[in-house]
Amino acid sequence: MLGLLLGCAMPALAGPDEPWNLQPTLAGWHASLAINQRGRDMGAGEAFAWWRLPWTWTRPSGWAIEPHLAAGLGWLGGRGETAGTFRLGPAFSVRPPESPFWIELGISPTLLTRHTFGGLNLGINFQFTSYAGMNWDVTRHLGLGYRFEHMSNASLSSHNPGLNSHTFTIYYRF
Repeated sequence: MLGLLLGCAMPALAGPDEPWNLQPTLAGWHASLAINQRGRDMGAGEAFAWWRLPWTWTRPSGWAIEPHLAAGLGWLGGRGETAGTFRLGPAFSVRPPESPFWIELGISPTLLTRHTFGGLNLGINFQFTSYAGMNWDVTRHLGLGYRFEHMSNASLSSHNPGLNSHTFTIYYRF
């Protein structure tokens, strides 16, 4: 159903002079370690990709803000339990002119295959993951990054402990 919705919506998002390109702009791997006390012993891994949306805002100073569609498929685990994860949502890159460093911001609805991990109960299988980070294009194609992530169910459940994580990234730019 989600694929059908995206397949119908993506061509409408592209402007008449700019066809939608299904080639991702970058893809890579995130590795995360939870840092808050209730999330201790939790970690995650995720394969991800970003697709550039057809709008870019460039300031006269050369700074650019580019919107992306970000998707990830991975796992979250700890305390003897593991869950599959899937997320899809908007992300933005903020780039200074002619710099290999750039900022990323985003939020993604996140689905988990389970929400309990030993004594940690995240409330429900539906969460939101918000993040802010810094990336470095080491070469034209290879990059490294760090981001701070917060995952919670936004009080959709009465039980909402949330997880904060340090996330390290390696990516390939197409």
